[in-house]
Amino acid sequence: MAISKKSVIKLLVIASFLLTSVGCEPADVSTEVTLVDDVGRTITIQQPVERIISIATPNTEILFALGLGPRVIGVSEYCDYPPEALEVEKVGSVLSLYYERIVELSPDLVLGGGHTTQDAITKFEGLGIPVVILDPQDIEGIFADIELVGKLTATESEADSLVSQLRQRKMALLSEVKNVNKPRVFVQIDPSLRTAGPGSFIDELINLAGGSNIAAGSLLPYPMLTSEKIIELDPEIIILAETALGTSPETVKAHP
Repeated sequence: MAISKKSVIKLLVIASFLLTSVGCEPADVSTEVTLVDDVGRTITIQQPVERIISIATPNTEILFALGLGPRVIGVSEYCDYPPEALEVEKVGSVLSLYYERIVELSPDLVLGGGHTTQDAITKFEGLGIPVVILDPQDIEGIFADIELVGKLTATESEADSLVSQLRQRKMALLSEVKNVNKPRVFVQIDPSLRTAGPGSFIDELINLAGGSNIAAGSLLPYPMLTSEKIIELDPEIIILAETALGTSPETVKAHP
């Protein structure tokens, strides 16, 4: 069927009207993300986040696990996993950050952790550098932080997939250690013999791995034990948790 010239003109006019009408509606594209971090701070982060500095080792592991290694431009001196993190520029330690160099690197985001001080947070805010603190208190908190990083970096699908995999591994591990003998475990957090008691994140990990925490009877989540008490409780496994806080095989040997 032939279409007249007049009909073609009418169709073009209608099409033009429809396109113009669509163009009048503003695009529903967000250029920022607002969230609450693990210390209760409400932060708005401009998107996209392409240049990230991590000053806490767990955060570095999350970033690389989500495939965000190419966006990581700086890490703390203690970030040594995965091996690729060793190739990233170091920007100081939790107690001594290289602020001038951090400013030069021009990050879109700094990810801090539980040891990040309020002074450091205030310093970053004064420099106009967005900082988000991740400080999970249990395994579910880790999963939530993975999802939070996914939201910050527009990698939600990768974060959901990673959390799903970790949940499956957790269930498999619980099944595997269900009927095993539980070795007695002592986790030394710092040279003062501070350890992890009930209700702590570390205590949850010990139980998940099939161990028995020697500090399970404590009334505090992070008690300090005496050398005599540790000997009495007779741990079969000793784990040193924080090299950054001065714990090492040498400090363990120094105790009677």
